[in-house]
Amino acid sequence: ETVELRNAADNLAYSAERTLSEHAEKIDDELKGRVEAAIAEVRSVLADTDADAAALQPKVEALSQAMQEIGEAVYTASTPEGEAPADGAAGEADGEEEASTVEGEFREV
Repeated sequence: ETVELRNAADNLAYSAERTLSEHAEKIDDELKGRVEAAIAEVRSVLADTDADAAALQPKVEALSQAMQEIGEAVYTASTPEGEAPADGAAGEADGEEEASTVEGEFREV
């Protein structure tokens, strides 16, 4: 369990560093600072070979939460002003298409 958590934490830290470098212009400095601090905390716990899952889990959760905030910031920055996110309007059109979908028939030969 601890090994899996350590691997997941290492992957999350790497992913966070990569996301920060790729989307640096879309993320404000305050959020960057929080994410970098969370990455540093995860890396410091990973560097301690005696650290158990109880010490690592809260750090991973904090970094995961910060990554969600980055995703939100990047999404908001990439959505043009004046346009609403396409989460509700497109769903109605898709629902009509799904209702008219006919399942295929088959028979075993």
